[in-house]
Amino acid sequence: MRGTRRKGGRAAAVGVVVLGVLAGFGGVGQADAAGRRGPVVTHPGSVPFEYAAGDVCSFPARAEFPVSDLTVKTWSDAEGNPRYAVESGALVLRATNLRTGKSVDRDVSGTAVMRYAPGRPGTFVMSGYGWATGFHGGDRPAHRWIVARDHMSVLFGENGRNTKRLLALSGRYEDLCRTLA
Repeated sequence: MRGTRRKGGRAAAVGVVVLGVLAGFGGVGQADAAGRRGPVVTHPGSVPFEYAAGDVCSFPARAEFPVSDLTVKTWSDAEGNPRYAVESGALVLRATNLRTGKSVDRDVSGTAVMRYAPGRPGTFVMSGYGWATGFHGGDRPAHRWIVARDHMSVLFGENGRNTKRLLALSGRYEDLCRTLA
């Protein structure tokens, strides 16, 4: 579902879903016997963003979301740290090559699941179908903007900087860097 939508540099690499998921961590919800809380339900908006030339694609690019009706359900541990989240809903990504003006719309309305590393809320695996994300120069693979129509799983890490590593990609997918070149 989600590409990347946070504003500015490396922050844009974190993933469309992250902004919405992080917005939901402030709530507390009901706690179970182990102290887990949730779900906290949020409806994040989708903020347009731009990639500089060479950041993800060889050209400058913009992502906009003409359709955005997302729901994120987040479960947290007793300390309030996110442990698990599910995002679903309607989302259409409009990707534009800012050098040529070429633009495409892609339906990225799948369902994604995030599983967070204990004690490291900025590190998680996001898996699902029908979502998108941009891979920067330091990511693996580098310089790709992948729209997965089928299954994709990505490790998002935060150790002083945001990084991504593609763990699985199966079925149909598209690299928007190639499509828009």
